Amino acid sequence: MMKSAAPVLVVGAAGFIGSQVCQALRSRGLPFFGISRDAIFTPQNHGLCRTPGDPLKFVGSRRWKAVIFVAGSPLAHDAPDATDAQARSVDRLLMQLSPDSRPVFVYASSALVYGRRKTVQPLAESAALQPGSPYAESKLICEDLLLQEESGKNRAAVRIARLFNVAGRGQQVGIIADLAGQVAEMRHGNRETFFLRSDGFILDLTDVRDVANGLIDFACAPKAPTIVNLCSGRPLHAADLVEAAQRVAGRPAPCEFGSRGGPAEALIGDGKLAADTLGWRPHYTVDETLDDAASNHPAAGCVQ
Repeated sequence: MMKSAAPVLVVGAAGFIGSQVCQALRSRGLPFFGISRDAIFTPQNHGLCRTPGDPLKFVGSRRWKAVIFVAGSPLAHDAPDATDAQARSVDRLLMQLSPDSRPVFVYASSALVYGRRKTVQPLAESAALQPGSPYAESKLICEDLLLQEESGKNRAAVRIARLFNVAGRGQQVGIIADLAGQVAEMRHGNRETFFLRSDGFILDLTDVRDVANGLIDFACAPKAPTIVNLCSGRPLHAADLVEAAQRVAGRPAPCEFGSRGGPAEALIGDGKLAADTLGWRPHYTVDETLDDAASNHPAAGCVQ
């Protein structure tokens, strides 16, 4: 009898990125389970069956091919605003892994560990780290913990993905989420103008569906770098997003800004390493990302 393949574990399966990772795993026919702070998720038909339970005990009950950690909040009931809360969750999770299994452990970090810059020069993985917020610091703490794990206890094969401005359907906050709602309202004739809070930004935008597949490619690759950027490498200005929104809405509506003329902050990634080692490149255009987010926004009145 052929032995079944060990499953992939998605930590944060109910979240914005985690739900897309689960969907992509299902599309590839790969076995998987998911966990959140207080539940276990099992694939069922075209969705996930949620069962209340202790996620850490569940982790320790199986051998895993890979763990993809995309949780946005701590697994345990630690103070969610503590900068080391997620690191404590990661460490607890590692402690539950079978000592002889050593799965690949992919941690979804953030490009904010590089810090925002005044230039559109793409940042490679070797760029200096300049975290400028508690959130970025918390991600860097997790990275440091995992790199120590790799060189010390060796409970998992650590891989770190630095994500750049992930956007798409199901996102609750952010520029694309705001614009998607406005596009949906405009399509229904309930809006005449777009609004952005500022024009002082330059984004490297990546569709959540591309990111989900990139995380899986990273987890399943026989050999891979320890750290890769998952990014588009395309600098998008406010004007580019407004033009995309106009195209998706089907009308050249004007845009108002809350503030204008400030110094532009940029955070653009160099995705060459992911392309060369994983064969991963983003496929979705800005228009496709915005159209999918708008079509599935509550303001569209027909969430799919």
